[in-house]
Amino acid sequence: MKYLSRRLQSYKQLVKVDERKILPLILLSSIILTIAAYIRSINGPLIMDDNLFISSDKLSDISNHLSLYFRSITVVTFALNYNLSGLDLIWFRATNIALHIATSLAIFYLTYITLNLPAMKDNVKRNSIVISIAVGSIFMLHPIQTGVVNYITQRMALMAAMFSFIGLIFYAKATLSNNKKALFYFFLSAFFFLLGIFSKENAVMAILIIPIYDFVLISSFDWKKFKNRFLVFLILSAGVVVLAIYKLNAVKVAVELISLYGDMNQPMKAFAWSGADINWTPFEYLLTELRIVSRYIFLIFFPVTSFMVFDYSDAYPMSRGLFNPLTTFFSLLFLSSLFFLSLKYIKRFPLISFGIMWYFITISLESFIVIGLDPYFEHRNYLPSFGVFLSLVSLFTYIPSFKFKIRKEVVLFLIISLLFLLTFTRNGIWEKDETLWADTISKAPDNRRALLALSSLYLKNGEFYKAESFISEITKRQLTPANKFYTLLNLANIYKQTNRRNEANAIADSLLSDNTLNIVERSNVHLLKGEILKDDGDITNAKHHLEKAYEINKKTPAILLSLGQIYILSGEIERAESMLLDLLKIDTDNYIAHLMLGYIYMSKDMNKSEKYFSKVFDKSNISLKNIPINFIINYAQINLIKGEKKRAIMLFEKAIDLYPAYYPPYLFLGDIYLNAGDVDKAFKYFQKALSFKDSFVKDDPNTVLLYYNLAKAYIAKGEKDNAKRNLELFISTAGSDKRLQESFIKAKEELKLLK
Repeated sequence: MKYLSRRLQSYKQLVKVDERKILPLILLSSIILTIAAYIRSINGPLIMDDNLFISSDKLSDISNHLSLYFRSITVVTFALNYNLSGLDLIWFRATNIALHIATSLAIFYLTYITLNLPAMKDNVKRNSIVISIAVGSIFMLHPIQTGVVNYITQRMALMAAMFSFIGLIFYAKATLSNNKKALFYFFLSAFFFLLGIFSKENAVMAILIIPIYDFVLISSFDWKKFKNRFLVFLILSAGVVVLAIYKLNAVKVAVELISLYGDMNQPMKAFAWSGADINWTPFEYLLTELRIVSRYIFLIFFPVTSFMVFDYSDAYPMSRGLFNPLTTFFSLLFLSSLFFLSLKYIKRFPLISFGIMWYFITISLESFIVIGLDPYFEHRNYLPSFGVFLSLVSLFTYIPSFKFKIRKEVVLFLIISLLFLLTFTRNGIWEKDETLWADTISKAPDNRRALLALSSLYLKNGEFYKAESFISEITKRQLTPANKFYTLLNLANIYKQTNRRNEANAIADSLLSDNTLNIVERSNVHLLKGEILKDDGDITNAKHHLEKAYEINKKTPAILLSLGQIYILSGEIERAESMLLDLLKIDTDNYIAHLMLGYIYMSKDMNKSEKYFSKVFDKSNISLKNIPINFIINYAQINLIKGEKKRAIMLFEKAIDLYPAYYPPYLFLGDIYLNAGDVDKAFKYFQKALSFKDSFVKDDPNTVLLYYNLAKAYIAKGEKDNAKRNLELFISTAGSDKRLQESFIKAKEELKLLK
């Protein structure tokens, strides 16, 4: 028996040693798996609000954001990203991944501190490490977080949560410290909550839950222990909240919200902060949110990726009454029962009850208080989901031991492995905007925003008939004014690109006569009209509309680019140069602007011209097939002038591969090989150029010079008659062109020698 006792004791010691080694290893594995899961989507595109916040003109000057205003703390991190790596989205997403891991580690530490509070029971403290690692790891790898991490702008929700958790850590540490240190920690807690609120406003809900956290988990329902700290909490939180209200103009929003609540059965008015596509009544909105929040909880417990929808807002089926649909009533019953049970058993199961209350309180701002927002976005669960994970994992501390035990580390590793697979799978749709929106439509077929996004995507990619098919789908649905405007704008652009100019003009003219358009919409219509007229060759009227668009919005890259082009066409080179340089201040990576400046400087500063062209041609991420043919020819000419003959030949040959029916590359290659003494190659290229004679541009001196070059090739081949015929052709057409006078004189001399 003594032997067995010693063996059992040694086994227990071994288990303890293993646990100390295995649990940190699981946490490290979670970090590695998180990185592996999100690397898949690191090249994803900008979507929706990303385009409002992630741009050169907004982020180039960090000093503009070093103050407290709407979500300014997050915007500072965007500006830091931009100033370190430009608009390389990989680094924006890598930052989101790093912040997500940091938030998960903060959750691990917060959970660990909480479980080791003096009021916690011994069985909870014994399991504090494994519970903390489980909560942190599950939070880190759960697929419901993919919306926050991949949707760059939702770094706002991510940072609000991260600072809230850090603020709560310092609050807990303050309660465990002496007076001076405690006050310091209280101020740090207030500071981090302030950072959270100015990352995203929902952090204020985490402040509101502090008294519950203290009373339930720290003071263990002892009012005497709680009341002194509660006074400190009130003073510090009041300071934070008052500053936030002042800086965020929250009073105005509160007044607008009260107006909505005061008229529960009328369609909601639209405000600056409200969803553009939501015209439900406040009563319908609140009833619908009961079903939405129930769905969120289902997804947290059963994170099946086939049920996850990136943007379900404007397509989510509305609740028109408590029993219409019937799931509205069951959702109300489910949520109220869950909340009631959390209150009833709060003393018996404090961790579980607190976790449930955490979820309900932190989700309530965006789901039940600020009505009129887009009703459904899974990323809103980022801060609240901690409560669910804490409740779920803590549940196991109250379950009696099973007869056949399974190592908790094994169970935890299996859970995080499953979550990794689900998150990795979900991230697959974030690799491209096409797959993201296609996935959204497959689950929410009536989502007008997704249909419009795909239409815009295919329009941008030149797949016009695909774009039109999605426009056709949108028009089958009820449209809000915002939907209608952008649907018509896309349709007009499709008509423009597919040579249906009458239809495009009709839409543009009808939109210009619409007095309800806002200034941004009106500038977009003037841009469209100017582009249509430019393509029709009506430079004067095109310039009029583009200048109108510019008057309204001087910082829209598309307007600056189009106006730069129109000034080149009208011969106003200095104005074109000014527009394009302004454009590059806003969008430093706009490759068309670089190409156009390269073209402008060809006639006055060859070094500058080469510099601008090189910024495009030397970039590995820009394919030559995306560069207009005339710019490829321009850059090849520059290389030829600078003696880079091999590179010039490569560019001319690539131009032929991409545009085989475009004649100028054949002319230049023929000339290069003629001067190099390779007459056969030169002759081949000259003959190929002649086969496209019908497409020669009028007054292009190179097409006239072709006959002189052909004559020189025939002379080299000893074919005098053909040489004479081509010299005569050249002389007869080049005589009045001053640009060809030198060649004209030489041709006449050579013709005399042949006679």
